[in-house]
Amino acid sequence: MRQPPSDHGRNSARLTTAVAIAALSAWLLFAVGGAFGQAEAPAGPGGGIPCEWAASTQLNAQQTSAIREFVSRNIGKLAEEDRPAREAAREALLMPLTRCTGISLAFRIEYSAALSQGGIVRLATHSDDNLAVSALMIAGHTATDAMVEAIKLGLKDGRPAVRMGAAVASRVMIRDISIEGGQVRRTAAAAVIDACTEALAIEEDALVASGLVVALDSPVSGSDVRLEAILKLSGSLSKQGKGLRAKDLGNDGAAWATALLRGAEAVRRTLIERGGQGSNQELARSAAILSGQALAHALSRLNASDASALAASGEAEALAALVQSAEFTLKFAEGEMSGPGAGGAPALLPAFQSAVQSGDPGPFKAEADRWIAAGGKLTKPPFGATPGDFE
Repeated sequence: MRQPPSDHGRNSARLTTAVAIAALSAWLLFAVGGAFGQAEAPAGPGGGIPCEWAASTQLNAQQTSAIREFVSRNIGKLAEEDRPAREAAREALLMPLTRCTGISLAFRIEYSAALSQGGIVRLATHSDDNLAVSALMIAGHTATDAMVEAIKLGLKDGRPAVRMGAAVASRVMIRDISIEGGQVRRTAAAAVIDACTEALAIEEDALVASGLVVALDSPVSGSDVRLEAILKLSGSLSKQGKGLRAKDLGNDGAAWATALLRGAEAVRRTLIERGGQGSNQELARSAAILSGQALAHALSRLNASDASALAASGEAEALAALVQSAEFTLKFAEGEMSGPGAGGAPALLPAFQSAVQSGDPGPFKAEADRWIAAGGKLTKPPFGATPGDFE
């Protein structure tokens, strides 16, 4: 269950997307090497840790002791009142992980042990948003089993900024492991994928939901990690899409349409990449069900809002892109599951655009119902969705 926010957390939650954007922007700056102050011991690319150590497959007692002392010294400064000191400590801790290449599993395990001893998991839920996000970024870049708990706690935090930080940390960890491989670290990636999947299904902030989609879309193409992540992304986002129809989205309609589109496109790309590989049935079905939820979402927004208001807010444009993506995916998935030439291209996008222009959702509903009504294509073989799933 998501942890209830403190008074500080409630104030942060009111800022929602603005705070989350700030957290993400801050990460992007220091993740690509932006300086927030000089690290305490900038001895080469790894800061206070030689990159030769970071690449070593066997660390001696002297190196281990130096690593632990370095981590202890800097992790203690993350909570200092002096902002430049905090930022320099964060940069120092990140340097070996972001500036060195060929980082060994032995080093990651030793570094994560030192971070755990220094309380990195506790810091990931600190009442100070910036400190919590810094701890999460360090955990994500370390990318070991020992760091998974910090990310899980961050994803359950009551503050959008911290959840966004955890989503970005998840992306770093998942992508890094998908590139380097190795069965030992695969368990960490699987655990974080599961945590992001669970979080996405219940996320209440549209921007954080987009961050979780990006995390699950991060594994490199062709990897087993990617297929696992995309399948779970598709199922989780379908649950979120269904739940959105019972909510008052307020001014966040366009942001939610964008989050759904980002996920739908990730699933569609993967479906196309894996086309013809013979094991595509599960992914094709999942992609089609998600596309059905996308159509149901667009229809519900037409029914719930004035068409001119949708156009003025930019939501109509985002929904049109979502409908177009769903239309393409449904055609492709049907071909994957029923054979080339099955079905035909539905006229969903023109019908949606007509509905926005006329204010009458009827034409779009008629086209969408071919797929999502109780007797529509998605409720029949080979898709087999439960009738009523798209209501």
